[in-house]
Amino acid sequence: NVCIIPVHEAFTPLLAIEKLQRLDPTEKNNCIYFNFTASLPSKKDADQPQYSVLMTEVYWFLFSLVGMGFVEDVETGESFRLTGNSDWQIFVEVASTEEASSLEDFLQRIPLFKYIGDKREIQSTAKFDVDKDVQIVCKYLKVYDEVGRHKNVLKIDELAKQNAPKIIAEGRDLSPEECHRLLDKHMPEHVKERKLMQHLFVKYMKRRCEVLEKCPGFMYNQGGGE
Repeated sequence: NVCIIPVHEAFTPLLAIEKLQRLDPTEKNNCIYFNFTASLPSKKDADQPQYSVLMTEVYWFLFSLVGMGFVEDVETGESFRLTGNSDWQIFVEVASTEEASSLEDFLQRIPLFKYIGDKREIQSTAKFDVDKDVQIVCKYLKVYDEVGRHKNVLKIDELAKQNAPKIIAEGRDLSPEECHRLLDKHMPEHVKERKLMQHLFVKYMKRRCEVLEKCPGFMYNQGGGE
């Protein structure tokens, strides 16, 4: 359950709150992803004052949401609260620039994150770490490629006939090179542009694989090989 909030020149607390209100508070895992697409202006740029105003507004929004667990739009009274019955994950991604360190500038303007959160500087082109989750997703993608497609939907019956659940559960791990090839082939282009979006793609695909494994039509032939 992911809520993506773009942070750019048109950002307002109300628009962000309206997006947050669509999250299901009964979900055990909720993810809020702030995608900073507002470009850092140069020191001589005429947009510097507007950028500073935007970042100040974003700072107080994030401080209220992350620090207090509650955020409100003062003009309309619309609000959102982080409930205690969900494991909230909040990600913030800031685009890099050639002129300055975006992470450094970001921490100066949003000092809240100097004291909380895990800060990483990652190149979008860096290869994915092939962990257990990546292996599961890539094994499914490999079987998907080998069995074939039907209007971009997995052929559940065909996968089941080939005993795919057992192959996936017990088969050997794929090489990192093959995993990277499969991810590169199946990731949408807009996902490849952001490392965090790549992470969310793998997380989403893993959840879909887990759901598929519980599907009776997929699991009925798991007992013995054919």
